[in-house]
Amino acid sequence: MREIENGEAAILDKVSHGIEETQPLKTNYNPMKTTKTKLALWIGGLAAGVAAGALIYQNREKLGPQKEKLSKLLGELQKTGEELGKKIKAAGLESIERGKALTQSTAEKLN
Repeated sequence: MREIENGEAAILDKVSHGIEETQPLKTNYNPMKTTKTKLALWIGGLAAGVAAGALIYQNREKLGPQKEKLSKLLGELQKTGEELGKKIKAAGLESIERGKALTQSTAEKLN
């Protein structure tokens, strides 16, 4: 049987004697404050989105050439990612083969 801590023993003693102790919950929760905060964040996000959209719309002629440049860079990044994936796969297969060879040679030495 496990040892009962002082707090648990006191609670068990009160429960066994029919003494019930209730205390009010102490919280710092204010539903009006959180509602106002959420509303302020939502309105702020909406305003930031509208401002960003307006800036993009005003500068759409300047962003045209940049979009082509960005597409080219993204294509190069994708190719690099594919090459790295192939190299990682090859290195993994090579290490698996080395592990198999090492296991086989160790098994032969033990026999």
